[in-house]
Amino acid sequence: MTDAADDIRNLSLAQLDALREVANIGAGHAATALSQMTGSTILISVPRIKVVPIEDMAVELGPPEEPVAAVLMAMLGDLTGRTLLVFPRGIAMRLASLLTRRDIPDGAELGTLGESALKEAANIIGGAYLNALSEFMGMMLMNSPPDLVIDMS
Repeated sequence: MTDAADDIRNLSLAQLDALREVANIGAGHAATALSQMTGSTILISVPRIKVVPIEDMAVELGPPEEPVAAVLMAMLGDLTGRTLLVFPRGIAMRLASLLTRRDIPDGAELGTLGESALKEAANIIGGAYLNALSEFMGMMLMNSPPDLVIDMS
């Protein structure tokens, strides 16, 4: 049984700030890796840290009629958990286009190649964040293979 002090929902402001700093480092590494892969400048905004129960995620993602691409990966190693990366559909399509070097017209489906590219991007982004967290905490952390869903938020 976990002690209430160990529950991630009870993080102090200092702990949340530390997580945000680690996330900034991860974002920088992810942006660099994706920029090198695509030959384009990739900007990743300052991460927002919010701990919510998984069943409340739909509310956090925005209006239910907005399509999103969501990639879920299990966090394995010294800590366990989940990494969820959510891209608005337009951003997901643009990222897949950059990675595959193919134009994906508005309203088109990603297709197998586009889905694979988006999973790889999520793997790179998630891996960059986990590597930063792993170094910060002195723990071994890694992602499972990604699962992708494209649907309404």
